[in-house]
Amino acid sequence: MIRADKHDAAHQALNTVLIGVRQMAIDKATHGELIDVIDVAEELPTLFLGTEDRTDYFGAVLKHLATKHASFAKACEQFG
Repeated sequence: MIRADKHDAAHQALNTVLIGVRQMAIDKATHGELIDVIDVAEELPTLFLGTEDRTDYFGAVLKHLATKHASFAKACEQFG
């Protein structure tokens, strides 16, 4: 689960990741780059499920994504 106080920020960050994936496709990113980001985008919503607090992990995943692809730094900023 994502802590309730971070739900809105997590949703905004996820939305930014999805918009970024679309922009990468428009910009004709390589299949490998798209797959890397889509794998992350696919995992993030699952972190809302369950009873274990996954809030910090959610942030770490976003940071790792931004390290690999600087265009996703905004998602990290949104999450805080």
